Amino acid sequence: MKISLNLLLVGTLFLIASCGCEHAHCDDTEVKRIPSPDGKQAVVIYNRSCSSGTGLYTWANLEDPSLWFSKDRRQRGCPLLTLSGGYHQLNAVWKNASQVELSSTDELERKDDVSYQNFPCNGITLSYNFKFKPPPVQWAPDEKTVKDIREVLKQTHDCAKSNPSYENYLWILFNNGQHRDVLELLCKNLSMDKCPISPETFEHIERAVKAMGIDSGCLEKLQALVQR
Repeated sequence: MKISLNLLLVGTLFLIASCGCEHAHCDDTEVKRIPSPDGKQAVVIYNRSCSSGTGLYTWANLEDPSLWFSKDRRQRGCPLLTLSGGYHQLNAVWKNASQVELSSTDELERKDDVSYQNFPCNGITLSYNFKFKPPPVQWAPDEKTVKDIREVLKQTHDCAKSNPSYENYLWILFNNGQHRDVLELLCKNLSMDKCPISPETFEHIERAVKAMGIDSGCLEKLQALVQR
């Protein structure tokens, strides 16, 4: 499932990068141009902001300088790479007229945030040089947090039982020690399904979220669902 979602994300980001984004209302700000040694092509780096809520990106496009005054120059270019999760420092170095290395001094959050172009583009071969933050710890730090997460799973059963396969999936993750994934999915889906939450359940979630170092935005979304 995770592989399929990653592939879907990669395809979506490249589709966004290669279109005019008229429906998504995306705006591009050119950051820099890096021409090839022979001047026939250039890597152009953009920061992209989409008002549809899809987020902020930095992406690189291979373009023909002769088309820079054409309205459709980006559509006729070749997207090389998209970095999601905000704006990033991105650089391109031409090793020769047919080889480009893309790199960043940023420590990226996770590999899912990088969408690569893995085949030659307009006769140009690509190489990449990125560093990534270590993945967050999945295991709960203590048995008390494990119990909190277990209680949340039990106490939200009535809301989750409409989708037994989803509930089973959460328990599989829990039994495999993927406590962070369980909490993040619970936060997302309880909020999305507007599940009523008791004060006791919220206390379990709050303790577990803080213990696991998960973004507090999870709690802010769930507070509105607490039944007083």
